[in-house]
Amino acid sequence: MNIGKQIQKFRKNHNLSQADFALLAGISQRSVSYVESGRNVSSKNREKIEDTFKIENPVNRLENFSKSTKLPNRDFDVTDLVKDLASSGEKVTFGDVLQIALFKFARKEEGNKLPEKLQKFL
Repeated sequence: MNIGKQIQKFRKNHNLSQADFALLAGISQRSVSYVESGRNVSSKNREKIEDTFKIENPVNRLENFSKSTKLPNRDFDVTDLVKDLASSGEKVTFGDVLQIALFKFARKEEGNKLPEKLQKFL
């Protein structure tokens, strides 16, 4: 049985969506869809998929994962950021605004850094 059919069988047996399987495997839902449709899978993703097949109780794992995952701060308002940037007198691109906003909005993970010229706007 090819790996795409194995994923479908695993998902059916555990009542998982493609998105659920992707979350467990640590790959994108699009990758799951591609593999299920018979497209080639990278060796890195194949390894992750095969590791996922070894999970004894994927539904519990998924529930524990969602309980322990911190959601990003959805109350972040970009208005103040835009005002600060506009009054700074510096040349700032729209891309810079997006980069700062996304950095403030998302969880700050280790190694996630803004360019120095943008750090003062945090």
